[in-house]
Amino acid sequence: MSPNLTTKSVIETITFDHQPTFAERWAIMVGQIYPHHQRYVDDFEALLLSSGLTRESRLLDICAGEGMPAIDLIQRGWQVDTLDASADMVEVYNRCAARHGLTSRCILGNWMEVANYFRPGSYELVICHGN
Repeated sequence: MSPNLTTKSVIETITFDHQPTFAERWAIMVGQIYPHHQRYVDDFEALLLSSGLTRESRLLDICAGEGMPAIDLIQRGWQVDTLDASADMVEVYNRCAARHGLTSRCILGNWMEVANYFRPGSYELVICHGN
């Protein structure tokens, strides 16, 4: 199995030779809120599977933030597209995804205009985690 996104891996993508952005501070805070990150993702995936979804199901995370749990799910083989309205969050997400060798990239956009970015009806589940 691929390595999972962890607080440490998020922090390692952040350089502090500048004033940290809100998105960078948020990425660190998420690690503090979810100290049992792996168990959380395991439980989230179990919920998806128990709901009848499969790794072939298409998921859309409309407020992807720093990438938890989207990056973890992608590493496990799930089909997840992502969107976030914050350019800083998109940057943090994309750095984390790249660090994990993923081609997944978060799109900058407002969830209220999701139909402008993704074809309606093309997802089995839309999630908005942590908002």
